[in-house]
Amino acid sequence: MVSAEDIMPVTSTSPISNIAANVNLDTLVKGFEYLGWRVNLDLEQPRIDIDIFDRNKWEPRSIDYTIYRSLFWVDGHDTKAGVPSLLRRVDRESIVSFLDAGTVEEKKNFVIASQEMVRNESVANAAWVKLVLNAKAATPSNPANDNGDYNGLYVKGVKLAVNQLFQIKSTSFLNDDYPKAGLFDRDNAGFGVTNIGFKYDYHYQDGPFLKVKDEKRIATLTTATIPYNVVYLGIDWRHWADIQKVLRAIIDYIEDEGSVVVPVELLSFEATPAGKRVDLSWSTASEINSSYFEVQRAEVSTAGISEFTSIANEKANGSSSSVAYYGPIVDNNVNYGNVYAYKLKMVDKDGTVGYSETKFVSINGNNANINLTEVSPNPVSNNASFEYSLSNASNIKISIFDMNGKEVAVLFEGTQTAGSFNMNINSANLTSGAYHVILNSDDVLLMKKFTVVK
Repeated sequence: MVSAEDIMPVTSTSPISNIAANVNLDTLVKGFEYLGWRVNLDLEQPRIDIDIFDRNKWEPRSIDYTIYRSLFWVDGHDTKAGVPSLLRRVDRESIVSFLDAGTVEEKKNFVIASQEMVRNESVANAAWVKLVLNAKAATPSNPANDNGDYNGLYVKGVKLAVNQLFQIKSTSFLNDDYPKAGLFDRDNAGFGVTNIGFKYDYHYQDGPFLKVKDEKRIATLTTATIPYNVVYLGIDWRHWADIQKVLRAIIDYIEDEGSVVVPVELLSFEATPAGKRVDLSWSTASEINSSYFEVQRAEVSTAGISEFTSIANEKANGSSSSVAYYGPIVDNNVNYGNVYAYKLKMVDKDGTVGYSETKFVSINGNNANINLTEVSPNPVSNNASFEYSLSNASNIKISIFDMNGKEVAVLFEGTQTAGSFNMNINSANLTSGAYHVILNSDDVLLMKKFTVVK
């Protein structure tokens, strides 16, 4: 569960509180996408790996996070309409209720990235800051001095990602504020163990020979108790230059402390053509209460992707903290010249459902008379190209499809003579994401994947 606030489209003229809240959310969601967790309601079978909740648009007393294992918190700017941003009483209470619902068997995980949380809440709600975040206000409250700019500087892993450096960056969003990093002290509430997760690599009071002690350069605190884990980062989500790396460090810590972020952590899902069949296999890093896996398949054509249907079920381990391997599941019901899409449905005993990434497979058979090379360069930022060859004159169509199976561009359609040809791709009208080049000639489909990064 991601708890956010004031979700809306924003522009450079929007209030800074709305800009910060929505760019923070977008950054966190993008980080989850890097990990393979997505929200896509445009698919025929909508994929929802993450619940995203706008807490300000719900009746306050109806908010209940306790049904979730993990809660990621997103907030806005330090101030709203010139007044320091503060949690509502119901927000503070709902977070405490969430942590109180944790058990030995199902530890809760609370993760928050907020540069102002300790600074602002310590004035009137110091007891809550100590109880939940195990922190207290420090002087100064920013490692670059009060209101200082931490853009371009680094934090260093202590309990999280030991000794690794993480850069802090301003966003490119017009009129967004620079990172005013939060500095605070450790103040354990008497439950569990609180450690320094990250420390600021730079502190304005550092001298040429004498550095400020680690206890006075805290960037992140981690607290592990029997029923829950808490990770508090003093830097907003949008200001981490490598959000994927940060999330992996957090998830590794949570798993080391006896919990999981998702009931099934999928390590890999592979669909491999072998002659006139496809072998499907996958592995998981951990499982909690998993019930079964369902392998689904769809056909890909120039009209798009057909409806996914189940082709096999496989019983899950149920609970495991070590790597588990599944398959191969063999799909013999394929034909030469066709392209197929496969995905894995993961079902837990409580009915929770998750999906893997979709894998595409071309059954090329004996189509040696047609060849399609890889797109280069890949990833694509501006222009790229590929080559294709025909041993005979043919009617062909070369198109670009997005990951939803929608045709977004036609590069060539018509009769082509025999020979080898070079084709350019201009990504100006393509948004960042994954795509496929599909060459269709009569009953033959050839496909190559590429990624656009802007």
